[in-house]
Amino acid sequence: MAEDTDEFEVRGQWWLPSNKESKVPGTLKNSGTSGAELHLIGSLDSPIGLDGIYSRIHGIADGKLFTLEDCFRSFLRNGTAEKVRVQQIYRGSWYADDEEPDCDQVTTRPRYLTQWIGNRGVRSDYIPPNDRGDGKNGKPFAILRATIQPEISTTLTSGISVNIRHGMTEKTHTGTEQTIMEWRAINLTFPGKVSNSDALAHMSDAQDLVTIATGRTAEYDSVYFFHPDVVLNVAGSELSGPH
Repeated sequence: MAEDTDEFEVRGQWWLPSNKESKVPGTLKNSGTSGAELHLIGSLDSPIGLDGIYSRIHGIADGKLFTLEDCFRSFLRNGTAEKVRVQQIYRGSWYADDEEPDCDQVTTRPRYLTQWIGNRGVRSDYIPPNDRGDGKNGKPFAILRATIQPEISTTLTSGISVNIRHGMTEKTHTGTEQTIMEWRAINLTFPGKVSNSDALAHMSDAQDLVTIATGRTAEYDSVYFFHPDVVLNVAGSELSGPH
């Protein structure tokens, strides 16, 4: 699974696929605001990495397999510490240097998709002033209803299944303010495995459709790829297929 904006921090061992005997301890940090960065205690220090460009890095952290893509060095200190910016994170598989990642599902949340579809799940009912609660009569000031809406599904003539899911996120209560954000995500399920680049091309078609329909650029902040050989068990560890 590729992840871009989920915030997390994992510690483990990291190495280049061509130099698997030279493992370096470090922490992978991912933030929705600043992106992903690998903090190493030491350096990958390989001939193909002398320019600070790493096309692919392998790792194992918190019992999970990681492949990091399109990486470049952002800091180096005498070989004792190195920071590497990471453009893509694949969790659950190791991909070889010459192997293109593939998947059978891809999911993203295009901006403005919720507004285009409508059928909102959040509704506020404000009580007329004369009927509002005053702290004595026990009547409510307002009623907020948040309901998950049914999924929308169809199958294209190409065999690709399209599923649009509705969900909500409750932000941390500040003590005086409560926020509920609703969103919709598009999931494409392919009849078989396809390359991630092909999956992105199909998702771009869906993105273009939302852009045309709303008249606003329906960019997305994150994309998730799912591979049939990657299984997440109840203990949280991940098992990989033949990659």
